[in-house]
Amino acid sequence: MASVRAIYIGGGQSGSVVPSTTASDYIETLFTSEGVAAVAQTTQDDTFSASRQPRGSVRTGFNVGGPLNGRLRYGAYDHIMESALFSPNWATLQTVSGSGVKKISANITVDHSAKTIVAATNTPFTGLAVGDWIRLEKDGYQNDGICLRISTWTDASNIVYDSWSKLPTTDAGSETGVTVRAGERITVGTTDRLHTYVKKLSQVTVDSYQAFLGCQFDQFGISLSPGDLSSFSTQVRGRKLVPDFTGDFNLDTNGDLVASGGANIQIDTYTASGYTAAPSTSVLSTATNTGGSIMIDGEPSLVVSNFDFNLANNIQGEQTIFVFGDYAVEPGVVGLTGNLNAIFAGTDLLEKFVNDQSARLACYITGTDDKGYIFDVPNVRLGGGESGFNNDALVRLGFTWSAEVDATTSRAFQVVRFDAS
Repeated sequence: MASVRAIYIGGGQSGSVVPSTTASDYIETLFTSEGVAAVAQTTQDDTFSASRQPRGSVRTGFNVGGPLNGRLRYGAYDHIMESALFSPNWATLQTVSGSGVKKISANITVDHSAKTIVAATNTPFTGLAVGDWIRLEKDGYQNDGICLRISTWTDASNIVYDSWSKLPTTDAGSETGVTVRAGERITVGTTDRLHTYVKKLSQVTVDSYQAFLGCQFDQFGISLSPGDLSSFSTQVRGRKLVPDFTGDFNLDTNGDLVASGGANIQIDTYTASGYTAAPSTSVLSTATNTGGSIMIDGEPSLVVSNFDFNLANNIQGEQTIFVFGDYAVEPGVVGLTGNLNAIFAGTDLLEKFVNDQSARLACYITGTDDKGYIFDVPNVRLGGGESGFNNDALVRLGFTWSAEVDATTSRAFQVVRFDAS
């Protein structure tokens, strides 16, 4: 039998609600490596004796956690991003006729000198606000695939933009039938979710499972470098490991393991049919032909050689006397930090660093099917600013950065996804 390694994450939980027994709530999650495991702390009895024989060890603690790493592709980690941000569900920024479609067709005029878009037909900016992103779509159109950030919302037919993923071209006149897509958004919130994290190993004719209960995602990070695939990472923090490795166990209404009754969880049944399969979309690449870009102060940067960011919830466990394991696992202060390396082609970033000024930062990652994400950090402070000479290579600047709340939008971070359907 072929060896199979798989990760399934059960969602649909909140607070102490037990994992759902519905097959569709288990999602196969693609990964490149992972290290989620149960770790016990033991303390050796320090009693002295005449025999000088060592005393036994007593278990004094127990926790569950570890890293999960993968390659960023559309739809693969949406549930993890949502959970790590403690965000409500992905919110539709705009609807058409009450449907879930986040787009509308309109005749528009783009004036890049004034950075305006005016719609002559329909109202493509209904329900949008300052700080929201839109994408223009029309085959053969000179501005096809460009993402723009709204800086002034005049009305449902008239906006001003201040960021763009590719340099927009001013229209000679009104362009007919352009799709204006608004996408969906998550941002930092207070919605707490618990997950069941399941590892499956099929090997030597045996299917074995490890199910970790009450799991949260402490962080998520994105890493980009030239000539490589986009990397995704997260840190899992759980509460307990199911001691039955057959994939069949019972939980009471508090989420505690019981011998019988309660909710029966049958992982093997769920993963055999009916669960949500891993996304079939291709890995998002840093290749230029996909239309992605790193935007610094609104304009695409052509000199960034490495870029990564990491959101951390700083989740900590709280233990109490005579309670085995963590009594509670709670998030601490949220932090969003990152770094970028840029070829030294100008002093704008250095000046911002030296003068302790804010910058606007965004990253647009998209695939060949036009599905993708914008990771938007509207207000960052730069640290670092290191430069050095290395052989005859181009001189690079290395910057660290940290996010702050943007006064206009009252948020420090958002993820916008475009499904291109």
